[in-house]
Amino acid sequence: MIVCLRAVEVPAAVRHQHLAWIEEGRAIREAHGIVAELVCEPSSGDGETVVVTVWPDLPGLHQAVSTPEEDT
Repeated sequence: MIVCLRAVEVPAAVRHQHLAWIEEGRAIREAHGIVAELVCEPSSGDGETVVVTVWPDLPGLHQAVSTPEEDT
């Protein structure tokens, strides 16, 4: 099992756009076998968004992140 953690500083003014981008890519990750995804937001509304993804194996993760859709 592969667990990835990504923390990104997201200004409050564009937080909704960032969260929409995560949501839009979820179908791609699901198609490649993602086991779980957890999006953690700062209670202040400004700061780092932390996304934890869980994959059954490395090939599934590599396939998902190498799609043209994930590059947007």
